[in-house]
Amino acid sequence: MAVAVRFMKRPESLAWVAAAFGRGLNNRDLCGFLTSGEMAIGVYAGDLKLEGQAARQVCSRKSREFWQWWLSVAPLHCAEIREGRTDNKVCVRLGKLAAAKIEELVKPV
Repeated sequence: MAVAVRFMKRPESLAWVAAAFGRGLNNRDLCGFLTSGEMAIGVYAGDLKLEGQAARQVCSRKSREFWQWWLSVAPLHCAEIREGRTDNKVCVRLGKLAAAKIEELVKPV
């Protein structure tokens, strides 16, 4: 989320909406990079100069694209991503990949 708000030139304090998402929603559940990415897409869609329904359609399309991309690179749950690992290297790599994908999805059109 921090990378997304910087990329979208939004207040960095906005990244705090995802602060508790680390370690799989703080419970080894859905990956925080996945959930934060979805939130970043929502922020992007909210900034579009479109009527409500049109912005929701853009949001839905980009969300589906992000979700499908995610499924192609990683499991949904933190516990599965980190299974058998004691370091955070996999998370660092996944975070970089997710940030790059979100940048691609929210770049100005």
